[in-house]
Amino acid sequence: MRLAGSHGKTDTIGVVDQGRDIRFSFEDMLKYHGPGSPGGVAHAFRVLERAERFVFRVGYRGRAVTLIVREGFVTAEFIVLARQKVRTIAEERHLRDLKLDMAGRVMSAPAEAV
Repeated sequence: MRLAGSHGKTDTIGVVDQGRDIRFSFEDMLKYHGPGSPGGVAHAFRVLERAERFVFRVGYRGRAVTLIVREGFVTAEFIVLARQKVRTIAEERHLRDLKLDMAGRVMSAPAEAV
């Protein structure tokens, strides 16, 4: 899948799990998640990329960290169409295009900008 705006980036995220270094790319995450929400996967990729730069614990001793997507990455048109319970075939295609567009914008920006 070639994303608009991705410019062929080959960003990877590294995590250490039980002393073992594991690296994965956006494409790896898409393979795991599936093609249904490339925009959501792109956001998750950038959130994880950003979280590798500081200690991130969810629910640790009653504290939580919340990362919020910056304005401009999720459009109002996307939100309206994604929230529709019933969509025409044309709307489904348009939503797919909006998802790919969002993924391209997210992946072409550095994590701290997302």
